[in-house]
Amino acid sequence: MALKEIFGDIPITRVIDFMLKHPEHDYTVKEITEYADVAQAVAKRDVQRLVDRGMVVETRKIGGVQLYTLDSTNEITIALIEFDETIKNIMSIETNGCSEPEEKITTEGLIID
Repeated sequence: MALKEIFGDIPITRVIDFMLKHPEHDYTVKEITEYADVAQAVAKRDVQRLVDRGMVVETRKIGGVQLYTLDSTNEITIALIEFDETIKNIMSIETNGCSEPEEKITTEGLIID
């Protein structure tokens, strides 16, 4: 996703990027570690930071192991999704020379408190 292009390929960006790509699923810290390619201690720390900000929520436990997913109603998460889409469209225009973005960005249907 575009976040790594802008903010660099650092662990927190990898975690956010992975979770933005798969907002419909929930994951253990171990799975986030593997898929985001970060150390488990780093994934645990970064997931907790995102939980503390309300961007990620605890969903359920399986065998005593906590699972997490993006909170798609969180204002910061919504802003990141919109930012990521906007940057992807801008980068597509720059790369392909198109004058129109591939997708229109909208917040319709999203809940913003």
